[in-house]
Amino acid sequence: MTITVRKPNYKFETTSPSYWYGDNKFVSCFLSALSVTFPAGERFFIESVRDNCKPGFSDEIMADVRGFTQQEAQHSKAHMAFNAWLAAKGYEAEEFEALVRAFILQCDKMPPKQRLAATCALEHITSLMAERLVGEADRFATPICEEFREFWKWHAMEEYEHKSVAFDVYRKNGYDEFTRMYMAVASTLALIVGIAGAQTYFSWTKKGWRGPVDIIRGIGILYGPRGFITKSIPAYLQYYKLGFHPTDRDKH
Repeated sequence: MTITVRKPNYKFETTSPSYWYGDNKFVSCFLSALSVTFPAGERFFIESVRDNCKPGFSDEIMADVRGFTQQEAQHSKAHMAFNAWLAAKGYEAEEFEALVRAFILQCDKMPPKQRLAATCALEHITSLMAERLVGEADRFATPICEEFREFWKWHAMEEYEHKSVAFDVYRKNGYDEFTRMYMAVASTLALIVGIAGAQTYFSWTKKGWRGPVDIIRGIGILYGPRGFITKSIPAYLQYYKLGFHPTDRDKH
């Protein structure tokens, strides 16, 4: 898949609604929590891939690495702007961003193979989210308020374009399947705990109680039978098959 480096310049207005996903606080806090992880997370992804590139890698792989790096750098920049908007709207984003940075600094101490394995797993997860936002845009992207809709779709599209890069570097190094899988479990659990914690924190500290109906509706959007997260679970589990490759999803 072609990796196209785009350089949008998003500037977000404080007049946009605080609950920017379908006027639902529960889902808006969930995706806002996800956004807070991106600036430091993208830096971790870039460095983990670069640190595992070695002399002798093909020109094709190195071109993909450059495209991956440039796309992720743009994502980090854009989400910094979005997170500043969150802070201006009363989300206490800066405090949680500091926690994310501190956690990732600890992750930086892991061996290069483990850091790359974590990146492979998290890139798989973000590519599945991209499938929902881009592949089922009418259902999952349309509720995003107009100002932010193209921003989130742009990020999703690029995550899908470079979904194989970290994995290809991992495989080119000859790293083992066991490390790939156990780091996927560890990375997934860390992501779940982190996002759930930030979502709860935002929901508690952001003024404007919306009541149980908002929570029930939000749970349905994310975790219902056709929910944003639920629909990705079967594809997520494919990651634990021996010999898995991200392009296996292209066959479906």
